Parts: sequence; C-alpha cells; structure tokens
Amino acid sequence: MYSKQWAVRAALAGVGACLVSTTLAVPAIAEPSAESAMTAARTAAKTVIALVRGDNIETPKHVDGDRVRDDGGVPAQLLNHYYGRSGRDVVIDWSFFAEDQGFMEFARSLPVDRTEHAYSAVIDKNGADMVLALNNFAVTRTSQNCYVVRDYYDFDANSRFAALKQDALDGKAKEFTIRASGCEL
Repeated sequence: MYSKQWAVRAALAGVGACLVSTTLAVPAIAEPSAESAMTAARTAAKTVIALVRGDNIETPKHVDGDRVRDDGGVPAQLLNHYYGRSGRDVVIDWSFFAEDQGFMEFARSLPVDRTEHAYSAVIDKNGADMVLALNNFAVTRTSQNCYVVRDYYDFDANSRFAALKQDALDGKAKEFTIRASGCEL
C-alpha cells in the first residue's frame, strides 16, 4: 500500500493513474493518446479528491507483460503481438475495460471471492474492439473496487479463424496470455 503523501505527489505530478491502472506494471513513458491522457488526468483528479477526503485507496494487483495501450487499436496490437511470435504476456491498459459499461456492470456484480468468472463479450453490448481483442475471458473481483482480467490469446481451429490457429501451429504466430488489473474510485 502506498503512503498518502506519495499518492498525492504522484497524482499531482500527473501519474495518479498508476495507482488505479495497470500502468503500475509498465509506467507510461511514451506519449499517450489524447484520450488516454484525459483518462489519466480524470483518474489523477479523482485520486487527489479521494485522498483529501481521507478515503482508502485500493491498489490493483500487479501484473507483468508487454504493454498494450488503450488507444483505439487494442485488437490490432494484440494481433501484431501474436504474429511477432515472442509469446510474452501482455498487459492491456485498464481503461480499455473501465470505459466499457457492459463489462463493468458484469464485473461489479461479481462477489469478492478471488474466483475467476467467465465473461463473453458481445458486439451490441461491448463493441467490436472488446470482441476482437478478447471475446471470451476470465474476470476476478479481488476486492470491493478492484478486478483482474486474464485471457489466453488463441484461436479455435473449428471457427472462421481457423487460418489464424494454423499460423500458430505452423510457427508463423505464437499464442500468449493477456492480463489487466485495475480499480474503480
């Protein structure tokens, strides 16, 4: 748990999102998109307000991996990683999930039990990016306001994505684990 003094300094320095997103694992050093910057600024402001009120700030579970930015191109970044053949885990920015109302409604309905629960994204509810990026994945509610997402980026040989599965079998691509972790304020 971080001290309140450190958290206020971090939030005021513009990195308050580190307290409530996966950027804890991979600090944002490169230039963020305008949307990501606004999300980080809103999160930093909420963090400062919560700290001034004396609220307890929960911290997300630490997850490691190559960063996948929530910049409107998450599915493309994951597909590029797949064909990059490193097989290393990736961490999607928590904002990708936090801004999806359908997903968050489901996540908030889960008990705090550290058990993985299956979630299936639907285009009408979650949009194409969530379906193309993850489709079916696991969600765990780790505390009152914090969640962990885990998925394995692979394709079913008996689906319309059979050619992508075959690419992995032929060594042209490599499957990997996707993780994300974050908290609501």
